[in-house]
Amino acid sequence: MNSFKSQLLLVFSILIAAALGATVYAVFTATEQSIVRETRDELQTAQRVFSAILEDRSLQLLDRSSILAADFGLKRAIATGELDTAMSALGNHGERAGAALVALLSPEGKVLAASHTLPGTLVDDLEASGGEAFVRFIVAEDELFQLALVPVRAPGLLAWVGLGFRLDVELMESFKSITRADITFMFRRMSSNAEARTVNAEDVFGLISTLPEDLLRTDPDNQKRLDEARKSLRAHLLTESWFSQPLSFQASDANVTGLVSKSLDARLADFSQLRQQISAIAIAALLLSLMLALFFARSLSKPIEGLVARARRIASGDYTQVHRLKAAAEFMQLETALHTMGEAIGERERRIQFQAEHDLLTSLPNRDYISKVIENRKFEAGGVARFGLALIRLTNLTPLTDVYGQRFADDLLQQFADRARRLLRRGDMIARIDADRFFGYCDQLDHSGLTALTEKILSIVEEPFEAEGIEVRVELHVGIVLSPDHGASYDDLLRRAHIALKGAELARNTASVYEIGMDELHLRQIRITSRLQLALHRGGFELNYQPKVESSVGRCQQVEALLRWRDAEMGQMFPDEFIPLAEHSGDILLITDWVIREVIRQQLVWLSNGRHITVSVNLSAHDLLSKSLVDRLLGQLEEAGLPSHYLHFEITESATISDPAAAIAQLERLRNAGFCLSMDDFGTGYSSLSQLKLIPVQEVKIDKSFILKLDEQETDQRLVRSIIDMGHNLGLSVVAEGVENEASAKLLTAWGCEYLQGYWYSRPLPPAALEVWLDEFEEKRQSLLI
Repeated sequence: MNSFKSQLLLVFSILIAAALGATVYAVFTATEQSIVRETRDELQTAQRVFSAILEDRSLQLLDRSSILAADFGLKRAIATGELDTAMSALGNHGERAGAALVALLSPEGKVLAASHTLPGTLVDDLEASGGEAFVRFIVAEDELFQLALVPVRAPGLLAWVGLGFRLDVELMESFKSITRADITFMFRRMSSNAEARTVNAEDVFGLISTLPEDLLRTDPDNQKRLDEARKSLRAHLLTESWFSQPLSFQASDANVTGLVSKSLDARLADFSQLRQQISAIAIAALLLSLMLALFFARSLSKPIEGLVARARRIASGDYTQVHRLKAAAEFMQLETALHTMGEAIGERERRIQFQAEHDLLTSLPNRDYISKVIENRKFEAGGVARFGLALIRLTNLTPLTDVYGQRFADDLLQQFADRARRLLRRGDMIARIDADRFFGYCDQLDHSGLTALTEKILSIVEEPFEAEGIEVRVELHVGIVLSPDHGASYDDLLRRAHIALKGAELARNTASVYEIGMDELHLRQIRITSRLQLALHRGGFELNYQPKVESSVGRCQQVEALLRWRDAEMGQMFPDEFIPLAEHSGDILLITDWVIREVIRQQLVWLSNGRHITVSVNLSAHDLLSKSLVDRLLGQLEEAGLPSHYLHFEITESATISDPAAAIAQLERLRNAGFCLSMDDFGTGYSSLSQLKLIPVQEVKIDKSFILKLDEQETDQRLVRSIIDMGHNLGLSVVAEGVENEASAKLLTAWGCEYLQGYWYSRPLPPAALEVWLDEFEEKRQSLLI
């Protein structure tokens, strides 16, 4: 060992061994620091994701509770004190929304009805809310819930309705599957007595966690102070190499706290193979250094420095790929392992971030993401950014879901999202913000581009959708707003887009652009809907009857029932205004039932007087999709002892579009039951001729737009005569409405149109006036025969 060679070899061996040891230590330390920092960062990310999930659930609860609070049937039940009806509506809505808790409270906070025993401190929260909707975490019957309470107004405060999601192990396991972090809730339920605000013997300490049971240690003396219990558990977890981040919640009548936790040992174990590889490489390098110390001294330093730099970049959060090392296979393997680790960590963070900002079904941005994009766009443009927003609702998605199931509906949503995504321009965006609603952002849009935008949206549903071998057409309505013309903030634009969307639905238009004054129109529509419900229960409707004259013999044995409504406050209301509102609110089914009952009652009066008159009644799309329609009709006729041929039903082509298969099946049942069916407004649809092959009608009714000027317009004459000939060739009888003069009546009679209806014969008349007209008309007919 005294020789120069030995000393040199010893010196280089010691130096190389020290360098290898320092490198291994640096790599191990940097890796461990990276894992510790990554674990802490993942905890913060998991905390944000969980907060986003809770916020999204809060928005869902508020949206669904708001829909429930806007339900006019519920308002009516609350206003009239029908708590059983109100609770039934709450239960049904809660079941559809997946809510585990439903509640109905008085304006003062008294529990009128609830599925669970609620804490008394909700009264304080209601007082603090200022009459606005809010979300709280509460403990009810020893379980933790996320509860949304929304005021029911008409227009004053009638009550509070609430829907609540249960926070249980299933939710936390779902969260854990996304973030790989454990979640723990600790809560304390105080006495249900609203006067009690202190801890007493009746208080219950609760704990829900995905942590292993052997880690869940809490000091019994601290259970009545949740902050101490949380600190105790967090300190215990730290001794077991678990990192934790506290969670805090707003709660009602309960203390709620929580922790997000990740195991450091579990993370370190994932990199045990990497440690073994580094150790093996270090030992091999040390053995080689005894023989080739001088030769490899310089070459060994470069790859080691590169590995250290790579490990330090990972520790600092830089996961980008760098130039690969040119070194021995061992170092290449180590560099590959470090690179794989960095890519895995980066991909995991990107996946968590994507899930927090996108709808998982369609992969479209969600409500939070598009709201941030819009607010940033307005900020960058100094608040005067020009763009358009299109709120799109798939109108018939719910009926299709009811018929074909949720998987079928999910397939339709994915197809819709794919079609919409292909139409986007650079800078545009479409997001899914609700179960059947999408929000489109169109950059640099002004009034001149509205037509093109509407056509582009309509082209999405121009072709049918096919799922599970079933072909259906998806209907949509669109509400469009422009910035900055229609609002200064995202919330204002979204609210007015909803108003425009509702205007499109009520007007039976595909799209509607917000206009100044729509807010007032929206309030009028709410008032009409409210008065409409009063009319259904307190009276206000009446029926007039317009004769349908049999042209060949000049006889009248058929009439059409037409609904009239004079409101005590709003005066004469026209069907064109209140019928769409009734269809939108669901009251159209009640109105149809009232009309049929009144027609049957009048039929019995006429039959007792020796008059045999057939009455035509109009049916809407909602009526055709009601599965109980035929059974209700037959039940009423059987009770009255009236044959079915005394009732005719008129339907429009549009009533069969949303679900043609279900509508046609319903019409087949009506026809088989003995009812005569007529296609109303024939000639105004897009595919009336093709529909005649499918819809089982016995009669077509030519729309009055072709008849009003029949004696003047040759084009109308050719069209009407063709329709009459076509109807006869198909074995159908033909009715012409809108006959205003004798010349038109003579033309229609000459062409073989079986029935004529219009002001030339009579306006719609009340029953008594109609009887007088029928007697006079019959006398005139008899005199002509003589």
